[in-house]
Amino acid sequence: MTIPQPATPIRQGADDSSKQVYERLDVYIQPLVKDRSHEAPEPALPQYHHSQGNDPNHQQQYVHHNYQAHPQYASVPGNSSGAASTDPVTGSNSKISRTKKGSRSRLHWLVSILAAVCAALIAATITGVAVWKATEFKGSLGTCEGGGGGGGRGGPGASPPAEDMPTGGGPRKAIRPASGLAAIGWRVKDETFIQLVYQDPDDNLRTSWFSSLWSNWTAPRIVPLVNKDAHQPKSGTPFAVSTLWRWSGVENEWEAQNQMNYLSPTGIVLGYNFRLVWPLGLPDSITQKSYSASPSSNLASLWPYNFYQADSEIRQVQDASAANVKLEGLSDAAGATPLLALPVGATRNPEELRLFYRNGNGTLSLFERDSRGSSTGNSGALAVDIPAGAGLGGFATARESSGPGINTFVLWQDALQRENGGIRVMSQTDGEGDWRGPVSDPVFSRADVNTRIACVNEGMGAVNNDATQTNVRLSNSRDLNRCYFQAEGGRLKQVRHDGKKWIDLGFVPM
Repeated sequence: MTIPQPATPIRQGADDSSKQVYERLDVYIQPLVKDRSHEAPEPALPQYHHSQGNDPNHQQQYVHHNYQAHPQYASVPGNSSGAASTDPVTGSNSKISRTKKGSRSRLHWLVSILAAVCAALIAATITGVAVWKATEFKGSLGTCEGGGGGGGRGGPGASPPAEDMPTGGGPRKAIRPASGLAAIGWRVKDETFIQLVYQDPDDNLRTSWFSSLWSNWTAPRIVPLVNKDAHQPKSGTPFAVSTLWRWSGVENEWEAQNQMNYLSPTGIVLGYNFRLVWPLGLPDSITQKSYSASPSSNLASLWPYNFYQADSEIRQVQDASAANVKLEGLSDAAGATPLLALPVGATRNPEELRLFYRNGNGTLSLFERDSRGSSTGNSGALAVDIPAGAGLGGFATARESSGPGINTFVLWQDALQRENGGIRVMSQTDGEGDWRGPVSDPVFSRADVNTRIACVNEGMGAVNNDATQTNVRLSNSRDLNRCYFQAEGGRLKQVRHDGKKWIDLGFVPM
């Protein structure tokens, strides 16, 4: 399969994720990458499992319906051209015949000139748009009335809509204090992509995208709700997101789909799905289910499962198709517990799961489930207290290029700890099962009080054309070991763990 190639060489070793690009909205709602499928990460050893209640055809029909109903998400059709055909002028030596011949000859000559001019204009337009698109993603500066900063011009006198401009207030208008956060990442061979989801002070859902292909972040975008009444988020909603690889309909070709969950003002679990060809999202079929969570519930997701709290129970939903059920084996969660779902190993059966939470005694705890759906001996309290109201973030990465071992990091904030912003880190990296920490690091020193923390995790699930699931191996690359939190008055900070130490990557531009 043809792999997307960067338009310009990418500097190896450089991290340009703090760069900003501002584009016109009507350009952005076209695909970030043209509508073509991508190869998923290399599958692990064949290990297939039937998905109970999983009906990808139903979900595809639901998304397809919205795709047709909202043409702004459709790709711009390619230009087509046709050659005009003319009939030969048949013989006559009369003056009239010669006059007709001359007239038609001049007409054909004019038509040819007009066709050539039109072709040149079309070619220039296409080339200009393509070059403009590339330079916009590469972060070239341009004119931007009223705010300065990024480009986004589409012609003389044109300027981006106000929501695409630097807001003047910066993060104060793009992201609310102590906003819920979710982060997801995936790779297409040597290229990486990251999507962030958060909420602004007006309770809009916002998303930012990063692509190593262009080494840039997009501007913060408002997710346009298809049904504003039914899909409205609650103020201060939590978020959860995970990636699955959907079969494209073409053999051995896959495309990443990010499935994001949030809560309505009445506590209904809602969701939107994102792909590179739907960068602003389309509603997920879970919005049709009316699953009701506790008002203070948090969310977690590790495809094909979504988790939330209802009363004193942790409940799970499988791929939004099966009925929600109580998570058996976990009965000691505190009310309003944070939730964090991570994989058990570098290769994964869909039933396997690590779910971190706060128990009734205020202790960080782990629920671990094996491939048979049974709780393992690793489940239990981790002997570290975390404060009520703290959020959990974390990530897992393969320890080596082969083998099942993973490195796992879990982060939270203890506002009573003044050192390094109060952010604490526990890790399990030696393969012996022992947890280390909690420790802190100066990279977190300016974290805002009550910040949420979100870390990038890679999707490991795939849906085949026969509705079975296959494992996708977790990468051992460190480039997506990134975490996000608010710092210095609401700005969105990004840091990365390179396998040995934390690295400050600056702020996500807003």
